[in-house]
Amino acid sequence: MRRPVSLLIASSLLCACFMSGCEGFAEETQVPQVTVPVAAQGEFIVGVICHGNKRDTEGFDAAHIEAVRAAADGLGVSTVRISDEVEGDVAVRNAVEDLAEYGCDIIFDIDFDHMSAFADAAEEYPDIAFCQYGGYFNNETNFINYSGRMYQASYLAGIAEGYRSLSSGNNEIAYEAYEFAGPSQLHSMANAFALGAQAVNPDATVDLQLIEPDAESTEETAEALSAEPVVIDTSDMLTYPVEDLQSFYELAISTSMYEASASEFVSNMGGDFYGGLFDGYVSWAPLSESCPPEASEAIALAYDLMLSGQWDVFSGTALVFEGDAGNVSVTQVPQDLTAAGGNVIVEAGSPSLSDNVIRGYMDFYVEGID
Repeated sequence: MRRPVSLLIASSLLCACFMSGCEGFAEETQVPQVTVPVAAQGEFIVGVICHGNKRDTEGFDAAHIEAVRAAADGLGVSTVRISDEVEGDVAVRNAVEDLAEYGCDIIFDIDFDHMSAFADAAEEYPDIAFCQYGGYFNNETNFINYSGRMYQASYLAGIAEGYRSLSSGNNEIAYEAYEFAGPSQLHSMANAFALGAQAVNPDATVDLQLIEPDAESTEETAEALSAEPVVIDTSDMLTYPVEDLQSFYELAISTSMYEASASEFVSNMGGDFYGGLFDGYVSWAPLSESCPPEASEAIALAYDLMLSGQWDVFSGTALVFEGDAGNVSVTQVPQDLTAAGGNVIVEAGSPSLSDNVIRGYMDFYVEGID
């Protein structure tokens, strides 16, 4: 495996890179030479770069960090080095330099906004495997991106909320979203949610609100929405998408551990990773007790169609669910996939949009999303 020797650093700037969250030194401060702590010779090391604080116990960053640590522990990897609160291209480059000098064999970056700088770093460090969450830059040797087909499970969640909108008599459904993994994933999840709701209730509309990832703004958004639409948050959702992050991290770490060179990483991984319902990477949370009884039957029907490959969300075929509990049926109907404003994205009867478009270039909202 690729191992650096211990380095002697006399620069206060570089020294600060190894102390995440520390303030910089004043210009007058004289910093003595220090030995940079590097891992023991022969040890496999995992690095993580994130936007948030590694000490957080919940949220997007925390979920990824927990999954990386669990995967590493299961594979006998004892060292996971985390660079947190990283924002901007310069900070990304410094974080990669820190992790590289520490001896990391594989580095995961879980912030979409880091994509360009992270891709450049992969070229600078060909002996390290690089993995970018939610991005679409890559190369043929040591750099892939990874994410899940969260839109598939979002469609199923939309089905459940569509049934609730029918039972409540309120066609307006509020959808709160955090833009963590990039605009394409945001668009695909919101669009799929709306299409799922409309497959049950054609009159359903979705009030989409983008919110900042902190408790205060979430509370303010919910208060603003509560006057009219049904506000859906995690505690009130009938179900929601679930991503098996640990399974990917186990795959990527184990692949990197047993290869002779990082230049083999992309080929050994089979290229970019885009898991879905069919491989168990994406699933949905158990339906809540308040879920209308028809919802579980409709979700099972849609799931079977996606699992078998007979149908996917962004095609020129819409699903229509009918019937009461115990007798729910689904019909596939040729129908244009139309963006808000009337622009036809996929003509009726045509195959689904390509993975490349869904994960990297989806820049529209479907009709019915405000």
